[in-house]
Amino acid sequence: MNLHDILKISNGEIINGDITDQKINKIKIDSRKIEQNDIFICIKGKNKDGHDYINEVKDKCSCIIVQKDIIVDNNVLIIKVDDTTEFIGDLANFIRKQNLTIPLIAVTGSVGKTTTKELLKHVLSYKYNILYTKGNYNNNIGIPTTLFELNENNNLIILEMGMNHSNEISKLSKMTLPNTCIITNIGTSHIGYLKSKKNILKAKMEITDGLENGVLILNSNDKLLKKIKKNKNNKIYNISEFEVFNIINTYEHLFFTLKYNNKKYNIKFNIPNVSLIDNILLVIKTSLIYGMDIDTIIDRIEDFKKLEGRNNVIELENNSILVDDCYNACFESIISSLKMIKNFKDEKIIILGDILELGEYSKKIHLKIGKFLKKYVNSDSILVITIGTNMKLIKKYIKCISFNTSEEVNNYLSKIDLKNKCIFLKGSRGMHLEKIKEFLLKK
Repeated sequence: MNLHDILKISNGEIINGDITDQKINKIKIDSRKIEQNDIFICIKGKNKDGHDYINEVKDKCSCIIVQKDIIVDNNVLIIKVDDTTEFIGDLANFIRKQNLTIPLIAVTGSVGKTTTKELLKHVLSYKYNILYTKGNYNNNIGIPTTLFELNENNNLIILEMGMNHSNEISKLSKMTLPNTCIITNIGTSHIGYLKSKKNILKAKMEITDGLENGVLILNSNDKLLKKIKKNKNNKIYNISEFEVFNIINTYEHLFFTLKYNNKKYNIKFNIPNVSLIDNILLVIKTSLIYGMDIDTIIDRIEDFKKLEGRNNVIELENNSILVDDCYNACFESIISSLKMIKNFKDEKIIILGDILELGEYSKKIHLKIGKFLKKYVNSDSILVITIGTNMKLIKKYIKCISFNTSEEVNNYLSKIDLKNKCIFLKGSRGMHLEKIKEFLLKK
């Protein structure tokens, strides 16, 4: 790719400098990471605007892409486009089309897509040099910037695709042209925007909009996904060929027996949540399709490390354990995690923050959690603490203590006995439960 390609892809206007044969280093949107001969694309975000940092990088860049009229005091090439966010998608699509020989796996789903992506990357990295989405870089900014890192050593791409609204995953799929798509499940995340689980299914199925003559791998234990039998000209696989039994979970590990091709395999997984078995099976199926043998796959699964903020059990000094599941939350993941800790220490402190983005369904879904807890909390040894406006609705079904902020919870926890407890944290990211985690680890 050269600067002439950049101008052509952008369909933009040169407003400063001239196109040269100058070498392009990397394409970046973060001014703090700009190095010599990089291209800097100015993205206007919620809190910061890349255009404000042009003077800091202008002497290093081979080209700067903007969507505003910019005046600088040197001859750096500046190309103006209508929308820089749209442009990075077009540029990512160009890069993908130049590298169609590299297979691309796209992962989505309501619950567990990040764990599935991370586990899949861990397993397949035994055989492949993988470019993959790190952290929560799963949107129209994160996915293009991930593809900007593609290099000649990569021979597999794994991308996680998230969404809040319809057509978001469709754009990502058409941009990245996957060869294999995985859908983990259909839950109630973002139902406030999409109004029904059927609409959520439709939005998740958009992942196949860019899939042609490819492979779609579905969780056949999901009520909605198991009904899908056809998808254009794509092959559909599921996890029905695997049989699972002898399931045991401790607060350190998940154990189960897998039967595959008339052979039994005993598996130990370092995240003790039984609901992740379906995700593990999806990874096994995908890895088999990508040429790995079952024994190596299982060895890699057992070697997988826990993920911060997702069912991560941390031992505290006072003979207590902290179950750090505060990265995010939906109804299904809360119920799943509560089941996971059922047999962890008798005395529990369950701290639940509001689930966000539920819209008109918020009251109904939070009350469903209360109904579940009514059967779950059957003794005085379990203390339930809520944070936020909606989670306090569970008072209709169980006794609980409610607060508005994480700081208020920390103040309360500082005054009570935390010895020999299982302390569980779960809530949407906007509730900032990580502040409670930090407090507990310091305490």
